[in-house]
Amino acid sequence: MKILFSIADLQPESGGPSRSVSALAAAVATLGNEAEVLALRYGSGSNAPMVPPSPVQTTLVPTSGRQRFRCPPGFAAALQDSIGASGEGRGQRAEGGGRKAEAGNQRSEIRGQTTVLHDNGLWLPTNHATARAARRNNIPLIISPRGMLTPWAMRFHGFKKRLAWWLYQYGDLQSAQVLHATSVQEAQEFRALGLTQPIAVIPNGVGLPRAESREQRAESRIQKSEVSPLIPDLRPPASDLRPRSSGLRTVLFLSRLHPKKGLLDLVRAWAAVKGKAESREQRAESRSQKSEVSAQRSENGSQMSASDLRPPTSVLSFQSGWRVVIAGGDENGHREEIEAEIRKQKLENSFQFMGEVADEQKWAVHGSADLFVLPTQSENFGIVIAEALACGVPVITTRGTPWEDLVTHRCGWWVELGVSPLVAALNEAMQLSDAERQAMGLRGRKLVEENYTWSAAAQKMVAVYQWMLNAGPKPEWVMES
Repeated sequence: MKILFSIADLQPESGGPSRSVSALAAAVATLGNEAEVLALRYGSGSNAPMVPPSPVQTTLVPTSGRQRFRCPPGFAAALQDSIGASGEGRGQRAEGGGRKAEAGNQRSEIRGQTTVLHDNGLWLPTNHATARAARRNNIPLIISPRGMLTPWAMRFHGFKKRLAWWLYQYGDLQSAQVLHATSVQEAQEFRALGLTQPIAVIPNGVGLPRAESREQRAESRIQKSEVSPLIPDLRPPASDLRPRSSGLRTVLFLSRLHPKKGLLDLVRAWAAVKGKAESREQRAESRSQKSEVSAQRSENGSQMSASDLRPPTSVLSFQSGWRVVIAGGDENGHREEIEAEIRKQKLENSFQFMGEVADEQKWAVHGSADLFVLPTQSENFGIVIAEALACGVPVITTRGTPWEDLVTHRCGWWVELGVSPLVAALNEAMQLSDAERQAMGLRGRKLVEENYTWSAAAQKMVAVYQWMLNAGPKPEWVMES
């Protein structure tokens, strides 16, 4: 069986789909199937694409820039060559009265086929080219929208998407034999848009980093040289960039810097959390001072000046105790908006930016964190959540993701959208002891090990491909309308 994965590109800056498709193709190949990935390759100024390892065959079609309205001709030609090389019905057309009829009749027409087209993403000319090639060659097609049909995503650039929906996108989706959703929540969103074909509900997987001891994690903390502060003139003192053993704790965000990720909410929530923490500290300091004055008076009957008193050394202030590290590539200048909000809230010494993180470095970055936060408006899965859990880090995220497991397995917080719920979750998480947060992290690691590996995802996906080719029974994770 050959699986031809198509995606607009494999650039790391394009986010989760580039990583997911590459990892899924590799896992499918390890099960003894032929896997090929077809994508565009941008100019020399872009980052290296995330090409899956051998034996996956990858074809990168050169293009001079991001696609807008026209698919590079080389992509359609490479797609047709890959279909032709598989020996499948090149030039054949499916019969039936229109695209919807084709989708309904395909399972009875493809007996003997051994190739499946698996397209990823929506809206782009490469996606339309893949759907056309499937129809033209009578090849079974499965589409993974990869979060692009969520309500938030449909509203973002809404006019253009409504136009594309009626021009080609709805028809292309209807021509697919199966749709792939990474959660039941995403499948329900498909149905709400009138898509009626079977839906395979298969979550993404995640690589599992080597489990580290508590001591090893302490040694892997983010150091000063690895994190650039927001404003160099307001650089935190060196003593504030210490490993966990000396008190500094880290809240990590690691994803694209995009408006849907909720970073402005995070900044506003942090301002509220900081204000509450400082009020508590001031009250504690006042009580401590009163207690010391009373004790001194009892000892020698003399009165001390309040200016001579200092807070007890055991008190760890919010400012020196916690920081937020934002890691990820900027998208469309959104970092400037985040920086402006940080300045507005006077939080320059609380936030630090790492910039884009290479995949081989992300496990060390996760391992340096005490808490992971993704205050996103919308995710079909949220692979960065699974990665944080795999590193034993508890997670705060929103109900814009399908991660109810955080609550069920007691490894994080799954809150409503907005600043106030985020404030409550941050307050609760930061007031836990290190041991309590580490216990949550261990439960999260176990959750990923048991439910979210690429091996498990590939086995389920291969069963769907076999069913599409009339070579196996319908899997139980396929929902029919």
